[in-house]
Amino acid sequence: MEMPVVYVVLLGYGPQHRTYMQRLENIQWQWICAVIVLLALSRFIPHPPNFTPIGAMAILSGGLFKSVRMGLIMPLTAMLLSDLVLGLHSTMLFVYVSITIIILSCHYLLHTLNLLSLSFAVVFATAVFFLITNFGAWLSHDIYPHNAQGLWLAYIAGLPFLLNSLLANIVFTITACVALLSLKPIKESLSETYKT
Repeated sequence: MEMPVVYVVLLGYGPQHRTYMQRLENIQWQWICAVIVLLALSRFIPHPPNFTPIGAMAILSGGLFKSVRMGLIMPLTAMLLSDLVLGLHSTMLFVYVSITIIILSCHYLLHTLNLLSLSFAVVFATAVFFLITNFGAWLSHDIYPHNAQGLWLAYIAGLPFLLNSLLANIVFTITACVALLSLKPIKESLSETYKT
């Protein structure tokens, strides 16, 4: 009996774990694009501060797209389109720089896709986003003095949002992986339905 996908992704072990990771590595690019678009659309759902799919979009794009170019174009375009609707802001450049760094890093960090590399990518993405966007807030706003103490204050002020970012990266990355891994059974059941 096959273990449910969500348990294999969460637990990271079991006889099917390697099979699931190989299946994830071989997902067609169209399905990855569809999941990225769904993640971007989820930004419109009311959510706690910083509990967004931005990190998961970057992690999955870097790790699953074979082409670095496609890995950059898809999430950055989805982000820009959703930002045009949600509204532009003064720290956008820093958000996009952090997303780009995460995508490029995850292209190499997730070269071998397993629970350890995926967990590291989630923590890494959270740290990069936190460091760059809070630096951007310090640089862009007059709330903080433009010195080392002001930068330190900007990072301290951002700490309450750090946990939400980490939780969001975990939840959205797992959800997206489970959704992508569930495609094969759906495709198989659809093909069986249309055979009869």
